[in-house]
Parts: sequence; C-alpha cells; structure tokens
Amino acid sequence: MSPHLDPSLLDAAVAAVRDAWPAANPKCGIILGSGWGGAVADFQGKELPYSAIPGLGSTGVTGHAGRLLATSVGGMETFVFQG
Repeated sequence: MSPHLDPSLLDAAVAAVRDAWPAANPKCGIILGSGWGGAVADFQGKELPYSAIPGLGSTGVTGHAGRLLATSVGGMETFVFQG
C-alpha cells in the first residue's frame, strides 16, 4: 500500500459507493479520460457525483462529468468513472 494512501479515506469512499448502490457487484470498470465522455452518452444507469465520494471531490475541468455511473454493458454490470 502506498504510504500516501489514507486507508480511512479509502474505506469512506467504498462506504459511500456501497451506500448508494448496496446490491452493486460490478465485473468491469471503465475510466474515461478527456474527450471520451461521448463514448457512454447513450448508457443508462444510476449516477453518483464525485463530490459525494470522499477523497474524489468535484471536477475542476469544464466539460468533465465528474460522476460515477453504474450501468450494464453487454449484460455485464459496469462502473464508469467520467472525469
């Protein structure tokens, strides 16, 4: 574990996501970089703003969604991190 990672902050982030989606069991995760927001424009799902997840805060870049999206891709439960 990195000496700069605060385990209590990580635990709080996990708890926030689990509180939002207690039954979630994603099998895949996608992290979108700048310019990739359109890749999931048609995805349907539940959203959690980064500001609701301890340690993430809100995005500082105009045009970035700043959200975690719980969705299904090809029948596979997936979490998508959007800038």
